[in-house]
Amino acid sequence: MLRSVGTYVQMGLSGLLIGSFLGGIILRSSLQGTGIYALAGLLLSGGLLAWLGQRYERFRRAIHAGVAGILPGILLGGHLYAWIGFFHLGIFLGALWGVVWFAAGWAFVISRLQKARWYVAYRGEMSVFFLLSLLGAWLGFELAAAITEKGTWLQGVLYFTLPFLVAGFFALLPGIIFSRNHNRPLFASLLGILSGGLVLWVGINVAPLLFLPGSGLMWAGMVIGALMLVVSVLPLIYPKFSLVLGGLLIFFSILSFVGATGGLVVGGLLGILSGSLIASWQGAAGQQQKAQEVDESKEKQAEEKVGDGEAIGEVAASQEADSPELDAQRATEK
Repeated sequence: MLRSVGTYVQMGLSGLLIGSFLGGIILRSSLQGTGIYALAGLLLSGGLLAWLGQRYERFRRAIHAGVAGILPGILLGGHLYAWIGFFHLGIFLGALWGVVWFAAGWAFVISRLQKARWYVAYRGEMSVFFLLSLLGAWLGFELAAAITEKGTWLQGVLYFTLPFLVAGFFALLPGIIFSRNHNRPLFASLLGILSGGLVLWVGINVAPLLFLPGSGLMWAGMVIGALMLVVSVLPLIYPKFSLVLGGLLIFFSILSFVGATGGLVVGGLLGILSGSLIASWQGAAGQQQKAQEVDESKEKQAEEKVGDGEAIGEVAASQEADSPELDAQRATEK
């Protein structure tokens, strides 16, 4: 039940964002028109498409992935307009191209990765998949524009391929990371590397000030950032020491607020979060041991209940055995 509600909510939010983007930014409608587009996207994605995904389990993955490909396709439609001269047709063809890429291509890749146990579903998957695909598509278009000359055939080919490849890679990355997380704290370590990189980046930017009088602890950004990177990588090599390494990462993250402003605050907070995740990581062996302990506890409780039931039965039997003697005693007294 909760899974179905979550699906409708996530699909509805995706449709709401698509409708708002299409009406407000692409078509430049009025506030009322943007609201109508947003409502239409909400009802279409969060209503009809979500229901179809629940109704036809076989096509659920393709439907969810196809919705994530609409906005990257709309971005392509803006470039198609410059080539074909028809704005609305360009938007439609671009959106259709994005849906085909994701619903047919990336949905198939996900199914193959799941069979090979290289991809796992996770909570909030549809929303994360949708947002990361949009981010990847934007980066792909920027990269295609940067490495090719404007108006060339090579740029056209890259516009049709590179953004959707990058978008799919970004969207699949969390599921792939989580699938490897049972052997090593991969997700937490990547967060730690990101946080250490932010702290180190701030430290490098303030490095020229180290030679000024009264620079104080400005060197701390580079040193602590480098230490955070090392401590974040070590759990991937020595996962059995994750508790100690996670504690060290939390310690260095707190120190990063001195001299490096915590990597613009975000780096320090991410470091504390990743350190906590690394320290609490148990892995497949730890999870199996925990499950075994739970099973043993349940068995013990069941045995205690059986023992209590047998004791109650013995008491009842003894009472029944004593009842004839009590009846005879009462008859004698009468």
